[in-house]
Amino acid sequence: MAKLVVALLLLTVLFSPVQAPQDHIVRRFRSGCGKKPFLPGITQYRFLKSSNKDRNYSFHLPSSYDARKPHAILLGFHGSSSIGAFFELDTKLSQERYSSDKIMVYPNGIGGSWAGPTYHDGSTVAEDVQFIQDVIHDAKGLFCVDENKIFGIG
Repeated sequence: MAKLVVALLLLTVLFSPVQAPQDHIVRRFRSGCGKKPFLPGITQYRFLKSSNKDRNYSFHLPSSYDARKPHAILLGFHGSSSIGAFFELDTKLSQERYSSDKIMVYPNGIGGSWAGPTYHDGSTVAEDVQFIQDVIHDAKGLFCVDENKIFGIG
């Protein structure tokens, strides 16, 4: 059931029309191409507010990250009763042999789960979809992202 919810969430995010952001949001999410990265090769955390809730995700840039070259993003979605860090450790997706040319992003669901199951009460499906859109926009502002190569796994 949890895998089905994550798959539906991912499909909704990937195939939902994105509304044109307001001017102040456009400035916030300008391209990260050319920005010097901080500690590539080491997983780091980002905190942001999404749907008036404090949310977070971790990311891992490859050691060979080139800020002048657009990179694919792979979003790794954890299962229930977990967090992105455990998904990263379990799958080893941040290791160079798997992601030497990708930016790995591990969003965290509220309370260790994503909206959908009856036991989850921390967010709605719409709020989780918005969170993933916010994560992608945040990453685009920090890193050089190939907008045609944003993928999810979980």
